[in-house]
Amino acid sequence: GHLDSDGIITRKGRFACELDSIDTLLGAEVIFGGVTESLDAVQLVAFMTCLFPLDSPPPKGAKRDSVLPKDPKLLKAFESLRASVREVHRVESQCGLQDHSEEEYISLFVADHMMFTQAWCSGKSFAEVTEMTSMFEGSLIRLLRRTDELLERCHTSAMNIGDSQLVTKFKEGQAALKRGIVFAQS
Repeated sequence: GHLDSDGIITRKGRFACELDSIDTLLGAEVIFGGVTESLDAVQLVAFMTCLFPLDSPPPKGAKRDSVLPKDPKLLKAFESLRASVREVHRVESQCGLQDHSEEEYISLFVADHMMFTQAWCSGKSFAEVTEMTSMFEGSLIRLLRRTDELLERCHTSAMNIGDSQLVTKFKEGQAALKRGIVFAQS
């Protein structure tokens, strides 16, 4: 997908070119795989937090309890993400570009931040959101700001490929996310 048979960059490839804060192949696969089509703008923002991989996989033999979303659409989107992660890993492994095992690579992408991000975008106060997670407040703010930066990149990418539905959805998501103390000037 990112190049056609003549070596010309496709819409998916153009979209991926703008993404730099996440795995670009995975981000484009997820967006163009239809995973986000059934999500509203708030759900989309919550889902986008799954695209930020952990710094490293859990130590061998260690179990990591991931918090799965209660929202059925978000759960389905996360399951689709995991399938895309497997496919990207397979292709990258064939090309000699993957340093992790499949399970290690999959374990880098977690749903832990979806619920509190969805709550924030739905209008919950910062105090209410901090009660939903064990993250430090500064880490929570950094995650939400990184998500805003990713949404801005995706918005630009969607504009570049002429996808007005994605442009609208990313802008609506940013409007829901960008509020309150999280985005106050320091």
